[in-house]
Amino acid sequence: MGLISIGKKLEERVVVDLAGPQIKIVIARNESGKTVFRDVYSKTLAQNTDAEAMKEVLEYFKQNRVQPSRVICSIPSKLFISKNVEIPSTEKDEIAKIIDLQAGRFTPYSRDEIVIDFLCMETPAQHYTSVLLVIVNRSLVDRYCRIFEDMGIQIKIAIASEALALTYEEMLGAGPEDYALGGICVGDDTTDLTIMDHRQMVFVRSLPVGADHFQAGRELAAAELINELNKSLTAYHDQGIGKQVKSLILSGKVADSEWLCSEITANCPVLQRFQTQVQGKDSLTLFDLSEVAKKKIEESKTNSFFELMATLEKSEKTQVDLIPKEVKIRRRFREESKEITSLGITIMTIFAVLSLFLYAKIYFKNQRMEKIQIAGQASFDEARLLERVSTKNRVVRKIIKNRGKGLSAFDEVTGLLGESTYLAHYGYDLEGKLRLGGTAESMSQVFALVNRLEASGRYYSVKATETKSRREGTRDVADFEIECILPDSPLFEKIEAEKQPGGVLPSGPAGEKQAE
Repeated sequence: MGLISIGKKLEERVVVDLAGPQIKIVIARNESGKTVFRDVYSKTLAQNTDAEAMKEVLEYFKQNRVQPSRVICSIPSKLFISKNVEIPSTEKDEIAKIIDLQAGRFTPYSRDEIVIDFLCMETPAQHYTSVLLVIVNRSLVDRYCRIFEDMGIQIKIAIASEALALTYEEMLGAGPEDYALGGICVGDDTTDLTIMDHRQMVFVRSLPVGADHFQAGRELAAAELINELNKSLTAYHDQGIGKQVKSLILSGKVADSEWLCSEITANCPVLQRFQTQVQGKDSLTLFDLSEVAKKKIEESKTNSFFELMATLEKSEKTQVDLIPKEVKIRRRFREESKEITSLGITIMTIFAVLSLFLYAKIYFKNQRMEKIQIAGQASFDEARLLERVSTKNRVVRKIIKNRGKGLSAFDEVTGLLGESTYLAHYGYDLEGKLRLGGTAESMSQVFALVNRLEASGRYYSVKATETKSRREGTRDVADFEIECILPDSPLFEKIEAEKQPGGVLPSGPAGEKQAE
């Protein structure tokens, strides 16, 4: 469980005990694969309310510059009920359903007032399963959930006894398969008895004697502890829960562990009957402690931190988690919602990137199109200018080409008129059409003029468009209108092109001349 401090990043873990009027906190750090306990803290709450507990926890986190995303909440054995039952099934899912349906049989509370978890005692070649039930009052669990959810911190609710059992196993080793082992942990006001068989916790009892009682009177407290221990071990053996216990470890807040071990060995009949060995262990030698944590533990006379340190060190191996189902569902829903939100953000980011890419692509294309349009408009303007200049040039060339043709034709026509014929009007257009109007002495002179024009080879399509006779004084005269086309005129080229197949100009010099 990684933690992030306010000032710098720390790889730390936190365990909290809020079960009683006294708050306890232990902080550890992972260093080179080892759990090093950095600090321990305890304080008695004045009113023991949720608000007061939350305030103390937040103040401690702030002082130690830690902001955990997850906290382990430890529940001592005095606050939960343990039951050894046999379930007629070997399937864990089926066992869970049976326990959930029959929970009311194991406690005087209703199902809504408790939270249950269990450990299965795995025994080969067995058609049933021995189960260790762990039952805790829902109000305690709800208190943990309220306090830390209001702080925005996820929690795991573990029992200290399971972590203690794993610690005892590590201290004593696996041991022979024919025997069980266990431990006695002296706490503040109670003592935890835990027994392991086949590397599984099979028996837990809370004995109503603790360090407070030893402070008041050592001999009386030892005698009461031995009496409770003898009754619990007798019940363990008589019920056939597990194999006989051969080794016990005494730990926790014990002022003189050697003296207490000798007292227990000498005065507990069950231990004498099964020749059980009892050995004391100093908690200060079991864990890696910082100087600050070691000093605080030595100065504390009645507070035991052994259970919390064991819970924190073995948190990854413990199986019991007393988080209610609805809290787990709510937590899973929040995690899935976060995943969906993250997925939505990722998709929106992808869409935003794609949109930005497409926008940039469209923008640059528009910029390029604008440049092309500007260049095209400039080219178009230049082309229009060139077209106007070319048109003017063609008009000028045409005018220059046709300049003087009218006069030349007039000179030739007057030379063909004869003495008795005179012109009344003369017309010539740019297309090359020539119009003559005048008067002759007779109609025969008019037709003779037409023939002379055609015979000259300078005129094409000569015809008299209008002729009429009239008297002028004492003689008869003939008025005429003649039209013809000059051979090198545009109108002549057009008529010649229409005569060719497909409207193509004739080949050869004539065609080249017409093309010009």
